[in-house]
Amino acid sequence: MNCYYFFWLDIPQLNEEIKQLKKLREYYESQLKIFGLDLSELDDKTQALLNEYVELQESINLFDLRSSNLKCFYYEKKKEHIENEMLVKILKDEIEKQESEFEKDQAECALLKKFIETTNKRLVSQSAMENEKLNVESNMRILNEKLCGVKTSQYFNIDEIIRKVEELAARNKQKVK
Repeated sequence: MNCYYFFWLDIPQLNEEIKQLKKLREYYESQLKIFGLDLSELDDKTQALLNEYVELQESINLFDLRSSNLKCFYYEKKKEHIENEMLVKILKDEIEKQESEFEKDQAECALLKKFIETTNKRLVSQSAMENEKLNVESNMRILNEKLCGVKTSQYFNIDEIIRKVEELAARNKQKVK
């Protein structure tokens, strides 16, 4: 109900505007008749040009076509054009910068993928690690058993043997020279 109430309040105001527009149209038609022009007598091409002119005025919001107004309008549009060109340049630079960063990020991702693949190839599964551990432990046991089986004298001196091997190596070097 409230919508209808407001709608009905606006009708008298709208009717008043329509009356004023009709009076304005009649005034302009009478001004044109003074110069011998009747809008109903214009050919289709002229009517189309007038309609295009009106649409152009509405789209650019320029109703007074005096030279000074046209110059102001031209300079305003030129300013907008220059500002838009600057904005396009800035945006192009930003796009190039973003593309460059994107390419760097892609290269880094490719490097990281390669690293992950290499690492995954080198990784040993836990079961393989356990098998290797068991193999090493069994080899250690076998070697310890063999070592215990070797009888050495109490007076076996490993340091003395190392010294004698080094003396032999030194003699062999002297003979070769």
